[in-house]
Amino acid sequence: MRLADGDYAIFIDIDGTLLGSNEKAFAKNIETIQRLRNKGHKFFISTGRGTAFLTQNLNVNENFDGVISGAGAVSRFGGKELFKNLMPLRLTEIFCKFVMENNLPGVLEGQRYMYYFEPLEDIFDIDEKNFVKVNSDNIKNVITQDVPIEKFTIMGEIPKELDEALGDECLVIRHPSYGEIIQKNCGKGKALLETIDVLGIPVERSIAIGDSMNDYDMLEAAGIAVAMGNASEEIKKIADIITDDVDSAGVATALIRIFSL
Repeated sequence: MRLADGDYAIFIDIDGTLLGSNEKAFAKNIETIQRLRNKGHKFFISTGRGTAFLTQNLNVNENFDGVISGAGAVSRFGGKELFKNLMPLRLTEIFCKFVMENNLPGVLEGQRYMYYFEPLEDIFDIDEKNFVKVNSDNIKNVITQDVPIEKFTIMGEIPKELDEALGDECLVIRHPSYGEIIQKNCGKGKALLETIDVLGIPVERSIAIGDSMNDYDMLEAAGIAVAMGNASEEIKKIADIITDDVDSAGVATALIRIFSL
């Protein structure tokens, strides 16, 4: 594969892509990213996680030039916000009402805090300082117009009735063990295109690396689409390159191949 001249913008998913269970693989990924950053290429985390759920071990500000969070809700570059499209309070209230009425382990993924409902405690041992429990007693005081929510998550199966309750404004992405709800006018693909437009980088010099269905539109939008070895079959079908799996440092393998390191 021959690369066009000029700097590239590379967008990398976290879970199942950059980060798995092998710390050595993760370290190799980061080391390879830094080699390419030193050559002038720009690297972005592009994750379904809300800003409040970005893990400290990623050292986002040190290891990356920018971050797209909430599956495309917010984009930052060099510590500055390029754009954001937060959940309107109306949709947040619909989601909260549905989750409480159906006793579901739901989460509102925000910029400052992760707001969760009690059934989540049966699944996770929640001891994070930025997790806030929401219930019928405090919801009106906790969830207000001023609370920035990037996306919704439900652990386990998402009932089809939630799609109907939220209407045409939202997209429900179902994974094997959880589901994400984002606004239809968001998405990692749109965020990629808007970000490279601001940076003045043509789409043919963009690379996306991912593994799951919330990466689908990002890989479709990018000039070069890379699927992880552990990616879903739907993702592999649209990829230009299929690399190693996450615990074999598939991100590093793909970058070394693409840039002939």
